Amino acid sequence: MTTREITIPVEPINTNAVTDENYMFEPVSGEQATITVRARSSVIYNLTASDFKATADLSLLSITDAVFVEVEQTRESIQRDGVVEIIENNNTYKIQIEPSETKTFTLTPVKVGEEAEGYYVSAYQPTANRIQITGATSRINNIKEVVLEVDVDGASSDFTSQVTPKIYDFNGDLMDTENLQMDIEGEVSVNVTVLPTKMVKVNFTTTGVPAEGYEVTNVEALPEEVLVAGTEEALEDLTEINMSLDISGAKETIVQNLSYDEVLSAIDESLQVVASDDTVGLAVTVTIEEEEHTTVALAFDQIQLNNADTEYDYELASDLTTIPIDVTGAASVINDFKAADLDVSTDVAGLGVGTHTVFLNITSPKAVTLPRAPAINIRILERN
Repeated sequence: MTTREITIPVEPINTNAVTDENYMFEPVSGEQATITVRARSSVIYNLTASDFKATADLSLLSITDAVFVEVEQTRESIQRDGVVEIIENNNTYKIQIEPSETKTFTLTPVKVGEEAEGYYVSAYQPTANRIQITGATSRINNIKEVVLEVDVDGASSDFTSQVTPKIYDFNGDLMDTENLQMDIEGEVSVNVTVLPTKMVKVNFTTTGVPAEGYEVTNVEALPEEVLVAGTEEALEDLTEINMSLDISGAKETIVQNLSYDEVLSAIDESLQVVASDDTVGLAVTVTIEEEEHTTVALAFDQIQLNNADTEYDYELASDLTTIPIDVTGAASVINDFKAADLDVSTDVAGLGVGTHTVFLNITSPKAVTLPRAPAINIRILERN
């Protein structure tokens, strides 16, 4: 004869002995029973847990809320021939009785799998949006969410799926529904909308002007393009998304995440950006700095004299050796601004010997505000 251990799930019976409308029980230990059986080798290695039944009769609970687990053989041939003997069963089933509680949870559709390339699940419409669950308080309070896992693998058109609600705890583990009562039995029907997609360029502009004494020094908007889902007709007409932000009166840098929803829905209600971590919105940074002022000394030989006559010499008709130029701009630009950052020219066509007033044309590749056509006096001399 040979001995072997077999593990069997334990079924509580007469549960109404410890429960009513206000109280329920939760297993603490003993949900699996391990027994030792003895039989001939030819029999014992063909035995499975389904050949036995383990029960815990809750009407026989001790003062410690525990009960001995009864195990019986269920295969008729074993019972008839007595070929298997249970020689060891030391299992107990222990419970905890606690108040019951009922809570309502939102049924949250969750995508499983990936749509066909070029398609996106844009909406889920379950026939039920909420589920009411009753159980022991400790179990109810451990429920984080109830989800409808919808298999969308390879989807390229609308479809309906039958889904069984799944309960997850705060550790992200799937919970056993035993001893939980739900007002929805079986599956929930979920209608799934699947739309084609298209990559679309995003254009961003600012409107308005900052407060007086402030200026925009940089504008950044990302991403430059996004994946959009919509009906084929709506996508065909969509070539770009135009976004804007009003900066009127601003005195500091603006960092904002702009939603595409309002802009797209105004074009067509079916349009939506395919959600991802990078496309929750248009990430905009408009750098705004307070203006500062500086004066740089412009040397006369830095001025480009257009149409100068080679028979003349030109010089500054002033006691000053340089020309002061007022420059306004953001501190980040002004702090290291130099006269060499200026491009200055004037036209001396037709001017002869003597002193003349001319107007300077001043530009700079840097983002600064410069005086408009300031006047200077120059002296023209005959070249020796």
